[in-house]
Amino acid sequence: MRLSAILALCLVVSTLAPLGAADDLATAGRDLVGKWQQAVVTLEVTVKMQHEGEAYEDQNEQAGTLVDPAGLVVTALSTLDPTDLYTQMMSEAGEREAANRFTSEITALKIRLPDGRQLPAKVVLRDKDLDLAFIRPTAAPEQPLTALSLAAAGKPALLDQVIVIERLGAAANRVAGATVDRVKAVLDKPRTFYVLAAMDVGSLGMPVFTADGGLVGILALRTINRQAAGLSSRGEGMLPVVIPASDIAEVAKQAPEK
Repeated sequence: MRLSAILALCLVVSTLAPLGAADDLATAGRDLVGKWQQAVVTLEVTVKMQHEGEAYEDQNEQAGTLVDPAGLVVTALSTLDPTDLYTQMMSEAGEREAANRFTSEITALKIRLPDGRQLPAKVVLRDKDLDLAFIRPTAAPEQPLTALSLAAAGKPALLDQVIVIERLGAAANRVAGATVDRVKAVLDKPRTFYVLAAMDVGSLGMPVFTADGGLVGILALRTINRQAAGLSSRGEGMLPVVIPASDIAEVAKQAPEK
């Protein structure tokens, strides 16, 4: 066999292996979206904020994840209600008095299900350390909802591939989507967090899975005191991370049932 033919054969073989792996991952991702897309919902929130004597309202949408068929949703507290985040940022900028005069209140909150139904809801539990908010409908849904099990935990290692199920915004008709990412780092102090290579604050509240379907956790925002850490850049004190499903399960036990 000629050298050119041997090289061509080697090229084909080396190309097929990654493509096969990619195809397997794509299939796994489509299966996950088909199975769990109903558990990723849109939260429609109106926040009334007051600062320096001025009051204004902010209306926005963000993703949340159903973790109980009765309607319990978990999401990132920092995007649902930015009070603590704004206060911390103003304090670190030396505007402590202004920070003390900043207040906010959630005046309207709805869970929009993928079929378009809107359920009036209320925040029932906040965990500032983990940046988690738990939300329940004010009236129990007529039928059980599709919800993820926090017990089906997945524990990826460094550089493992993971799949993020997303809920896009109104411009995309709030359709479900998915992204393949890799574990960039695993933090073990002060507790376990997973850092993904490509995720940003736009993905907060969305669930993350291993390639074999285990629930890794939910994306939230980890913040540290920038001044105490000796950081000069404001952005250095914030990092989107995956909160492990086991930690979320522990906090969820405290969420009132009504």
